[in-house]
Amino acid sequence: MLAAELKNKYKKLSSIDKASKGWQNEYEVSSTQCMHGPKCKLGNYCTVGRRLQEVNVLGGLILPVWGSIEKALSKQV
Repeated sequence: MLAAELKNKYKKLSSIDKASKGWQNEYEVSSTQCMHGPKCKLGNYCTVGRRLQEVNVLGGLILPVWGSIEKALSKQV
């Protein structure tokens, strides 16, 4: 990006407090909201750009039969 384009797109903040408030707000919002914003079509299901994501991990004796369970569940839908 050229310096002229950079100056046209962005402006320098006059104080560190303004920058800090903006980053703090973005940090807080990014824990629950995707980068598409509150009007995202997928709502809470969208995780693009979210800081925190819920992940379920299966382990143990269920793993050998998981394929059968997955097939049975897909037939129900």
